Amino acid sequence: MTDPVYMFEAVKRAAVSRLTAITNDVVDNEARWVLADFLKATRVWKRNLSITMVPGQTNYDIGIEDYESAVGIESAEYEGYPIRLGVFHTAYTTTGRPSMAGLDNDRVLRVYPTPAAGVTGAVSVLVWLSLLVGTDQPPPDAVRPYHDVLLDGLLMRCFSMPDRPWTNMRLAPTHAAAYEGGKSTVRRELDSGRSHGARFMQLPRS
Repeated sequence: MTDPVYMFEAVKRAAVSRLTAITNDVVDNEARWVLADFLKATRVWKRNLSITMVPGQTNYDIGIEDYESAVGIESAEYEGYPIRLGVFHTAYTTTGRPSMAGLDNDRVLRVYPTPAAGVTGAVSVLVWLSLLVGTDQPPPDAVRPYHDVLLDGLLMRCFSMPDRPWTNMRLAPTHAAAYEGGKSTVRRELDSGRSHGARFMQLPRS
């Protein structure tokens, strides 16, 4: 059993111990929803993808697994040079070297302009991913440090379910606030490179 799987099972066991008469099936289902939301909101799970350009082709399958979902793009490059992020949702006939790229949906990259004849190379994109809730896949390694946030999210969802033996409308808002705050903290940590304070290089005076 891998570390993230063991951690996620520990989170579910901790939730079960706090939820009167809840079944493992319910916990497993709610946990998948929490995991998907956490990955979308925090952007902790990222992957660099390289998509080879084909002259005359605008849309490209990004090649992720069926159970994965690309939530967004953090950066894009063509042949080592940054390009803009965005999508034209209307048809266009412009051709040339790709200067913009974006996700048309969670599995398809759209480039602009359409690669012209003779255009080769690849567009590299850094995407952040989530897991589809309808699949039973292990969590990615990226979630390992965040068991406490996931537990708050799971308790939030379960306590707020109406008319169940484990319903607790008094505790649900407390865990909701902790979960939302935890996600925000994770995002700030990632944006700062997990450092405790920004450090700036000071150039010597000439």
